[in-house]
Formats: sequence, C-alpha cells, structure tokens
Amino acid sequence: MKNACDSPPYPGDHRNSPPRTARCRFPKGLVRRRRGSGVYNTLTDRRGHEVTEDGTIRVPFVATDEEGTERPVSLAIDVLGSRAVRVTLFANAHGRAYDSPVPTDLAAFDDPDVTVEETDDGLRIGTDAVTLVVGDDGSLGLHDDDGTIVGTTTAVDIKGRVVARDLGFTERREASLPRAVDETHLSLALDPDEAIYGGGERFGDLDLHGRTTTARVEQGAGTAGTRSYKPVPVYLSTAGYGLFVDTTETVTVDVGDDAPEATEIAVDGETLSVVLFARDSLKEMLTAYTALTGRPDVPPRWTFGLWLSTNSYESAEQVRSVLDRADDHDLPVDLIHLDPGWIGLEDGNDMDWDHDAFPDPAELIDDVHARDTRVCLWEYPHVDSDSAIFETARDAGYLVENGRGEPLLQFLSSWGREFGTVDFTDPDAREWWQSLHRPLIEAGVDAFKLDFGEYVPERAVFANGRTGDAYGNAYPLAYQRTVHEAMTAAGVDPVTWNRPGWAGTQRYPIHWSGDPASTDAGLRSTVRAGLNLALSGYQFWSCDLGGYAGTPDDDLYERWAAWGLLGLSHARFHGRTRREPWRYGDDAVETVRSAVRTRYRLLPYLRSVAAEASRTGLPVVRPPVLEHPDDPALRSRTTEHYVGDALFIAPLVEDVETRTLYLPPGDWADYWTGERLAGGRDLTRDVEDRARPPLFVRVGEFVPVAEPGDRAAVVPETITLLAYRGEDRLDAKRVVYDEGRETGVSVSIVEDEDGLAVRTEGTITHELEIEIRGAPDPGAVRIDGEAVDYESDGRAIRAPAVPDSP
Repeated sequence: MKNACDSPPYPGDHRNSPPRTARCRFPKGLVRRRRGSGVYNTLTDRRGHEVTEDGTIRVPFVATDEEGTERPVSLAIDVLGSRAVRVTLFANAHGRAYDSPVPTDLAAFDDPDVTVEETDDGLRIGTDAVTLVVGDDGSLGLHDDDGTIVGTTTAVDIKGRVVARDLGFTERREASLPRAVDETHLSLALDPDEAIYGGGERFGDLDLHGRTTTARVEQGAGTAGTRSYKPVPVYLSTAGYGLFVDTTETVTVDVGDDAPEATEIAVDGETLSVVLFARDSLKEMLTAYTALTGRPDVPPRWTFGLWLSTNSYESAEQVRSVLDRADDHDLPVDLIHLDPGWIGLEDGNDMDWDHDAFPDPAELIDDVHARDTRVCLWEYPHVDSDSAIFETARDAGYLVENGRGEPLLQFLSSWGREFGTVDFTDPDAREWWQSLHRPLIEAGVDAFKLDFGEYVPERAVFANGRTGDAYGNAYPLAYQRTVHEAMTAAGVDPVTWNRPGWAGTQRYPIHWSGDPASTDAGLRSTVRAGLNLALSGYQFWSCDLGGYAGTPDDDLYERWAAWGLLGLSHARFHGRTRREPWRYGDDAVETVRSAVRTRYRLLPYLRSVAAEASRTGLPVVRPPVLEHPDDPALRSRTTEHYVGDALFIAPLVEDVETRTLYLPPGDWADYWTGERLAGGRDLTRDVEDRARPPLFVRVGEFVPVAEPGDRAAVVPETITLLAYRGEDRLDAKRVVYDEGRETGVSVSIVEDEDGLAVRTEGTITHELEIEIRGAPDPGAVRIDGEAVDYESDGRAIRAPAVPDSP
C-alpha cells in the first residue's frame, strides 16, 4: 500500500495554489522556551478511522488545549513499505493527503500487505515486519517482534509545565485575536545511552544527544557556528530507527536538551509529516532515506581529479599563465574554475563574459581543453539591479516578489550589490535561466559552481504561492535542479559545485562546505562538517582545500591538500587568496604532486565506491561509527574517517610530527609501508612527510588500483586488485567500476583448497591483475574459471592481466 499522490515536478510547484501572503511570525524560540506565551494543544480523543481509496489511513482526533478547549484535527498514516511509515498531523479537521514538498520516490519501497485493526490498545496498523499503534490518547508506538522500537512521550517539570511536547501543536496567543497555529510537534522517548546522528552539514560533534539544533538554510559565514548551508532534517538513532521530517519549513530538534528523556521535533507550520524507518543499522537507514529522497548518478571520471580555483581569476591571460605554471611544475590540473571575475560584476550579474578581460571565451575554452583541462564557471541565482538582464527579469515576473507584486530586492553589503532573486517555482523563469546557460554550454563549459541560494527572506513570495518561511529551504533544490536540467538537455554530463542544500539536493552532486577559515580550527570543523553530512544522506562532498578566509601557512596548506586529495570524493583548491601550490613553497608543490599521483592510482577504488554510493546511497566519506556502530570509542569520533569501506585516513589537523589516532577494530595494513597492524586501539605514526598522512587498508578486502595517468580522465587498460591477506583465507567481494561500460561489475576473490579464484559477474572491459600481499603460494590461480600463470615468493601473489573477462 502506497501513498498515491505524485511528487510535484519541482518542490512546491503547484500551478493552481492560491496566492499566499507573508504571515506575521511568532518570535523564534518563544514557543519552545516560554511555554506560557503560546497555547499548547495535544491530541486527546481518537474518533475512529477511515481507509481511503489510495490507502491512506485517516484518523480523526479531538485536540485539547491547556485551557480545556476542544477542536477537531486529523492524523494520516501512510504505509510506505514493510518497515517505513509516514505519520502526518494536520492541525485542522480537513487535512488532505500529504503532498510532499520534497520530491520523493515511493516506488523505491516494497508494497506490503497492510492490516488495520481496532483493539483495546488503539488502532493497530501492521505489516509483516512492524506495527504502528495509534493510541486513543494520541500516543504513537512503532513495534517489531522484539518489542517497541520507538514511541511518543511527553515530559513536565515539577510545576506541571510542559518541557517536551507530545504529538500536537502550539498556537500564537495575541490579545483577543483569533489564535493561529505556529508550530506542530511531537516528542519521542530517548534512552540515556542513545545517540542521534544527522541534521545536515553541522560543524560540531556527530552525536546530537544533549543539543538543540535548528534546520534552516542559512549563510553559514564559515564553519565555526551553528548556522548551516546544508541543514537536512533526517535523524538516525542507535535505537533502531531513522526519522525524516518531510517539510521545507524550519525544523527545530531538541535531543534531550530541555527534557533528558525526550527528543522533541517541532516544525514551523500547520502540518507535521514524519517518515519513520525501522532499520537495524545506520547504513540501512541511509539506504532507506536516500531511496525515498533520491540518489545521484556517478559523476564523470574527470571530476575526481584536481580542481584549481581562487576568488577570482580575472582574465584569460591570467588563466593561461596559471596553467603554464602548473605545467612547469608537472602538476596536473583537471579543471580550472573561474569565480565572479569571468562576468565582471562591475556591470552586474548578466551571465555573460566580461569581454574586456576575456575577449574570446571560445578560444580560451578550446585552449584549456587542449591541455586536457576542464572549465567551470561561477554563478549565483540573483540578478543585480544594474545588470543588463534585470529589466527582462523584472518585467517578465521572473523574480521572487515582496507581497506587493514587486520584485523583492536585497542589498548584499559585503559586495555592495542590490539584487533580485530568480523564482525557480515559475516554469518560465526556469526556462529563461536555462537559456542563459545554453551558449556557455555550447562553447564548452564543463561545470557550474552554484554559489549562494541561502538568501531567501521569510517575507518573500514565490510564483507557487508559498512564502520564504515555507519555501526557502527548498530553494537550493530547485536552483540546482534547474542547472542540471539545462546541462542534460544540452547533451552533456551535468556537473555542478553546490554550496546550499536540503533534503533531496544530494541528487545533484557535487557539494562543498562553504567558507572555512584557513586555520587548524577551520580544518577540524570542516572535517566534522563532512562527516555530519555523510550521516545525512549526501554521497559526494568536498571543501575549499587550504581554507577560504585568510591565507594558510605553508604547513597547513600541505596538510589540508593531502587530506583533500586522499580522503575526499572530490578535491578543489580555493580561497579568497591564491591557492596554487607553488605559492606555498617547493615542499607544497612536491606534496600536491605526490598526493595527486596517489589519488590517480586509487581512482579505480574511488570510482568503485562512487558506484556503490549511487546504487545504495552510502557516502564516500564515512565517519567511523557508520562502519562500527557498536564500538563506543567511535560513536563520536571525528578526527579520522573511512574512504569507502576499505581505506581509513587520519587527517593531519594540527602541526605535529607524530599523529595519534584510534585505529578501528580489525586487522589493517599501512598503505605506505605494508606494515600489519591490529585495530581497536590507539596508535601513533610519524607524519613528517605531509604527502603521506596515516592511511590504512582493511586486511581481507581488496582495493582496485591502476598506474596513474597524466589526468584523471585517462582510463586505465589494466586494473590491479590489491589485497592484503590475513590469517584467514581471502573471501572478498566488491563492485568494480567499469569505465568502458560506465557501470559497476561485481568482482570477488575467493581462496579455497583448490587455490585462488577471481570471478566477475558480467563483462568487464578492463584487464584484471591481482596482487595479494601476505599470501602463501595458492597452488593455482583462476580468473573466471581460466587458469592463469602467476608469481609467488611465499609472501605475495601476482597474476598477469586477463583481457576481456566474460
């Protein structure tokens, strides 16, 4: 049984929605912190149920406020899969089927048989895996065969004041005026040792327990505060459930902060819709969440190389000079990015070249392409009031309005710019914005940096009738989708480099963390940002290598560069000041050159992990807790992380000559030396060579590698399956990305009494070699059933390439 409502083509894109004016808002935090200033309503009396034709289970309730006044409200239950349910509270009696503002894919779930039964405990809604009990008093409980997974709760202090609100809503009370719903909310029981992860690109610890966070897309102004470019209202619990708050309104989540035994979720709006996933592991929760909200395609191979940028290259001559210097230093540049300098903002953002500084853009792009380098251009979704295209946008109604039928103009003081904001809920405005990209794409531009997207005031009014407070969080999704569609329609691979985000924007890679300070603290907070975002459903992520604000010292530059090139899905040098390696000394040039070659060698592995990310929704950058949820030492560890499931890296987050780290449980091999190491303990490594931060390979796994080419785009003919054997026989399997067919192929290495066997499930266009370290002579080696010659010295096995495996 599934919710039959279709997702809108764009978030909130309802052509027939009535106009909506900006509403007067209750001051932020007043309802939550001062309970007496709002009127709290809770569900108190269930009045039967009804199953609609589309399968939604509608449950009418009476809600009672703190003064005893009753009113009818409506609860809706949708079973999305055997272990996933949506619960929606409408703070009125007339709520219709919930129309998700975030594009969702219900076809990704199974379609279970559903039972609906009235019992003494309340209404029981069950599948073969879970049962949701809706109590007559408005309580909710999700259960499986082992007992209760999670249930609603409430909490009061000794004076009877509510400190954790049950399923219900809070209204504004303003003198004798009619009351209006300000927030909808519910509270879930919280165990003392329960950890809650997610919430988007946060810059603090992983575990939210004991914290209150607000999910609202904002300009983060760096990576040191609580504001986030990419808040994501998905939360993963070690108690066995994930929760997605399906909204584009502001979400506030209090995890045991006001009430130690409750997690309170509050939404600024009249409707609360949450999806509960009952899953055993954090990985399964992420897979379920991304099945619902979307997964990205695998980005093109060249995107996994080195991106070079600054704020900003100002002329064609400067671009050529930088690439010449890179060639002089034998540094491969896979992409060069042009920030606002390509436009020349002195005349406003018109999405056209500054022809004084770039007199022949097509020739420049051809020259850059001739060097096997790609081109990326900066943009922002605003039209400056002094630009050549402002009148067109204003007169055609392509800009977000102010509620009086006029463009909403804002002034960005740091740039001295007054601008309007493109309204991507208007199909004509989308088409117009895409038309501005077509000549750029036709000229050969390979990627666009989608900057900004966070500046949507609450009073803004969109063409779909929604206001900024209700739609601002969805704006990045519509912005990024618009440009991706422009590139797809032009027949090129869509590649964007995006700063803001919300639930669903992971569909449109690649995202980066914004503007960190060029300090050790900025590096540490950036690492945390990536790990938190990884637990929030994003697969491909990067940052400004070297930091954005300020100029890093030479050592910090080297350390940040090595981490980005070896530890992240994508690597871009960028900052307010210049970030070319030769500006930081000869050692920096050597560090970057060496790390790039190592990255190129590891590209088959990174591409294989990327294929898994696209298929399962699991991230490339993984906090240790994702692989080891039961190890207490790793529940909040943010100073090391996995790359995929087989590599583990310890970034050099401070200027030291030895690095102490916690190596996860299991057996490991040092990637640089081959030394075997037991995990589950603290470890100290020498790190004088900044190009070689501590990097480890899981023993018993294999990592696809290849000889480095001149650029990331160079496809290797031969892939080597590099494995480290432990005491047990090898039995390893992973998806290897086939560049020729642009798909993943399952490859396994199995050791038994008959020898060593390599098997592929399907055709792979690369030649395969194997190199197994720490392995005795197996007696025989077979690749897809064919015996091959091999070499063995009793410590390692090497088998030559076998082309065109069947």
